Amino acid sequence: MFRVVSPTVRAFSAGKGSGVRLASGHGHAKSAVERAREHRVTLNDLPVPGGSWLEHHNKRNAKWNLLLAVSAGTFAVTMYAVWKAEVLYTHDMPNLKSVAINPK
Repeated sequence: MFRVVSPTVRAFSAGKGSGVRLASGHGHAKSAVERAREHRVTLNDLPVPGGSWLEHHNKRNAKWNLLLAVSAGTFAVTMYAVWKAEVLYTHDMPNLKSVAINPK
């Protein structure tokens, strides 16, 4: 029990007041507004849209269309190379309609 009471008595006798912890330990805590301004997290710090949305849309679509064309070309070249090298073996099924049945 002495272990619990002793730190409390020491805190009050050392002149720390009520023993309430402060944010920084020295009484220099910043308010929420000061911290928000310091870290630039307010709505005023968000980027403001500017310029024509159509120009931005067209630039982005041009980049995506180029990527699509390059991807389709790469796929076509790869499939041609695979076909020419006969890499794929598809296990062709025999024609089951022409199988001779030998009755006993």
